[in-house]
Amino acid sequence: MSSGAWTTGSLCRRDPLVRCPAVSDPADPTGPTDPTGSTGSAGSTGSRPGSKGRSRFADVPWTLPDSIAVLVLGTVLGTILGFALLPDGADLAGDDAGEFAPVLLAQPIAYIVAVFGVVGLRHPQAFGRLMGSRRPGLRHVAGGIGLGVGGFLLSNLVVGGLITAIFTLLEQEPPAVQQEFQAAAGDPTAVPFLVLGAAVLAPIGEELAFRGMLYPALARRLPRGAAIWVSAIVFALAHPAADLLGYTILAATLLPFGALLAWAYERSGTLLVPFLGHLVFNAIGVTAMLGVAGMW
Repeated sequence: MSSGAWTTGSLCRRDPLVRCPAVSDPADPTGPTDPTGSTGSAGSTGSRPGSKGRSRFADVPWTLPDSIAVLVLGTVLGTILGFALLPDGADLAGDDAGEFAPVLLAQPIAYIVAVFGVVGLRHPQAFGRLMGSRRPGLRHVAGGIGLGVGGFLLSNLVVGGLITAIFTLLEQEPPAVQQEFQAAAGDPTAVPFLVLGAAVLAPIGEELAFRGMLYPALARRLPRGAAIWVSAIVFALAHPAADLLGYTILAATLLPFGALLAWAYERSGTLLVPFLGHLVFNAIGVTAMLGVAGMW
């Protein structure tokens, strides 16, 4: 140790007005420790999960290829399972909702199988990370319910109202979307499949795939805001429609809700919040469809 360093060290110990220099532990390669508890080399600002621009999920073990594999595998399995659930001799051109109702279960089940399959094969030790980084509590339950109500108002009243206004100005009728759900709502034999598929299984499967897997994988590569919106775009585009115009309208309606779900997951740290928000959102929609169909 040099004499200058010895003098400074002695003064800082005897005089409280003299600031002691940071001392590095030779055995610790991370450098000196500052009063906040973070470590790093001089000039390093460091970062922590959840800080500005950095996602709390940026350290998940699964990668973007893992998440893409989940979406591709889920889509393929959903298609295969959908055809498998069709009854023998079903008329694909027919309009019997009860006959096609079991197909409503195919896609969410496929997403669930794909998520657990990929994580089980690639990262079996990380199943717990699918549910987030924080233990949920009652405030998360309340937040999820509020998220669903607010998201429904945003997507259907604000965005949906804007789309309707545009078609009104153009003196055109907006196309119907999600006709299969509307048809199922009017058939008593199809209602149980509609409720189970849309209000229960869809939130589970889609939250595992899009928020549990895709959003954290994107957050490993992108800033938090970009990861939120990219995951929301993929989520919105994953919902099919009968024609291109209907597909565009449905995607535009779901885009802000997808961003809201990803933001809520980042903010809360638990998948319970977007799951409950998604469940409430879909439950309100199903209830409205049943009301329009005169089922209650």
